[in-house]
Amino acid sequence: MVATFASLISRVQQVANTAIRYGRKLAIAGYSMNENIKIARSLGILKAPDSLFVDVQRIDSLPDDQVVVMVTGAQGEPSAVLARLANGSHRSLEIEDGDTVVLSSHPIPGNEEMVYRTINQLIRRGANVIYDPVLPVHVSGHGSQDEMRLMINLVKPRHFMPVHGEPCAICARTPSWRLRPASPTRMCSCAKTGR
Repeated sequence: MVATFASLISRVQQVANTAIRYGRKLAIAGYSMNENIKIARSLGILKAPDSLFVDVQRIDSLPDDQVVVMVTGAQGEPSAVLARLANGSHRSLEIEDGDTVVLSSHPIPGNEEMVYRTINQLIRRGANVIYDPVLPVHVSGHGSQDEMRLMINLVKPRHFMPVHGEPCAICARTPSWRLRPASPTRMCSCAKTGR
C-alpha cells in the first residue's frame, strides 16, 4: 500500500510503472485520488493501461502479492483512507498483519502529530510502515529553484505571485523571478494572508 497526495500524479505514475513491472494490479482508494487519476488519464498525463486497474472492492479475490493499493492520507488527515484503515473504520479495506504501508512524503509542519498517530496505529495493527527516515521514500510535489526558473522562462509571466507555504519559503521564490531576463511589465508580489 502506498499513501500519497491525491493530486501527485507523478507518484501515481511511479507506482503504476512498478506495478506493471512486477505483474501487480493497482487499486485506488480515495475519491479525490480516483478523480485526479481519471482526469490525468483522459489528458494523457498518466499513462497506464485499463487492464492495470482493479476496483478496490475486488482486491479480496486477488492474492496479496498481486495487488498494490494507493490511498489518500499520507498527512494523517482523519477522514482520509489511511487514517480510517489505521483506526479500523474503513468500510471495505483493512490492514492485515504483515501488510506493508509506504508513506511517501514528510509530514507537513503542523501535521506531525496526526502522521505519527496514524503510523503508530498502523504498526499496532501489524503493518510494516515505511517512511522517512526509515527509508528515503519522500517525494516532493514542489518544484526546485531551477524548475521554477525554467517555468518562469518558458511561460514568461507578466505577474508572479507565490501563494502557498511559509513566509520564508514564499519570499525565497522572489529570487527565481529576479533571475529572469529584464522585462518592463513584470511584477512580483508576496501576499500576506487576507490581503
